[in-house]
Amino acid sequence: MTGEQQKGAKDFYPALDLLRFGAAALVVLNHLRVNQFESFSNVACDSGIFKMVFFCATRIGIEAVVVFFVLSGFLVGGVSLARAREGKLDIGRYALDRFTRIYVPFVPALVATILIYIWFRLPFGWGEALVNLFSLQGVLAPPFSANTALWSLSYEVWFYIAAGAFLCLAFARRGTQRLAAILPAVASVYVFATLDAAYLLVWSLGALAYFAKDAGKLLLCLAGVPIAVAGLVLMQLTGESGEVDLAAFRWIGRSASIVLFGFGLALLVAAASQIRAHSVAARKFFRLGTWLAAFSYTLYLMHIPFIVVMEQIGWLHRLTVLDAGTMGVFLLNTLLLLVLSWVFYLPFERNTQSIRQRLRRWWPGQVTSASAR
Repeated sequence: MTGEQQKGAKDFYPALDLLRFGAAALVVLNHLRVNQFESFSNVACDSGIFKMVFFCATRIGIEAVVVFFVLSGFLVGGVSLARAREGKLDIGRYALDRFTRIYVPFVPALVATILIYIWFRLPFGWGEALVNLFSLQGVLAPPFSANTALWSLSYEVWFYIAAGAFLCLAFARRGTQRLAAILPAVASVYVFATLDAAYLLVWSLGALAYFAKDAGKLLLCLAGVPIAVAGLVLMQLTGESGEVDLAAFRWIGRSASIVLFGFGLALLVAAASQIRAHSVAARKFFRLGTWLAAFSYTLYLMHIPFIVVMEQIGWLHRLTVLDAGTMGVFLLNTLLLLVLSWVFYLPFERNTQSIRQRLRRWWPGQVTSASAR
């Protein structure tokens, strides 16, 4: 869940927009397939190969979230560290940018989810909603009701808090800033002692990859592809499955698998950041990617609540056959989720920058030039 990027900006990486939307799409496909089809063994299909490919391709939701974390580390952590080393990090601007990036889309999404649950008389807890509002899901309570996608949001928020706090402690020139950073730094240590710190390491690898963005693209790819593939396989083998007995692989560390996958992705993100559009067709393709990526955060936040609505009105139910007809329905539902998320994006996430500009009038610190991230 990385931030917006401005056309023509020095740090505009068009290929990373495509990665960002692709990761969000994989998460959507994973959750939609789980809610539209029965389990692998209970679904009939004339082609065993197609069935296997379809289920495998729509199983990598957590791996797609790791892509988000690496991208966020690169675009937020790496840029912020580079600015801090140059003495140019404005912690007030950093805090404002991170706050608006997360909460301008998230608060409406949380409110909409609550209204959906109230409308359909589905059970939920107000205390749980409050915990999620403060991004402490996974620490003090589970993700809000059925919106399991929110598990990663607490990580993202605390990545930002931890990075800001420790950058302040390391680089701030004023003692008052260092003093103010102690409490969030201690809170971050507590949070990541409860959450899986492997994801923090993955985010940090993404941040370090920012400093490799000028290295040889071919070398980064040659190293990154096999490492990422190995990590992906190990993440699948150390995950949970109701269809395959993975007990033989329990000796493999889950956290080590996540970090290995993140390391490979970090190298590939550094390579992808060097890709530029040199033709008219390529520029159009990247513009499409940037447009799709613009609402990828809203898509991530709202696709499960929209799936809940589709289920409650009888539009979506579990199928036991995988054929051309049900695949057509699956693709139609995917398109519907994209359209609904885009519509929800228009009044909220799309206006993040304008809301940020208004908040600058009273936000503490020297918040001058805009950080589009």
